[in-house]
Amino acid sequence: MFASSLAFRRGSPDRAAYAAAKGGLVGLTRSLARKLAPDVLVNAVAPGIVDTSMAAGLIAERGACGAADVPLAVGGGRRRWRG
Repeated sequence: MFASSLAFRRGSPDRAAYAAAKGGLVGLTRSLARKLAPDVLVNAVAPGIVDTSMAAGLIAERGACGAADVPLAVGGGRRRWRG
């Protein structure tokens, strides 16, 4: 199980290396899933915005509006926030 991010799809103007790394992780996940199937399941999850020091600026900028990108409209992390 890998932790991915939607940043690989959208791009991230201030964190290009992060977006590229997450894109690589998705490619690795798909490759390993094909190689190891059906004996081993390989997955990646993209949990949405998680309240960490890296996302603090984004959460402060978007506020609850950022939850609109998360299907459950609930952010995770140190404190949960709702849209």
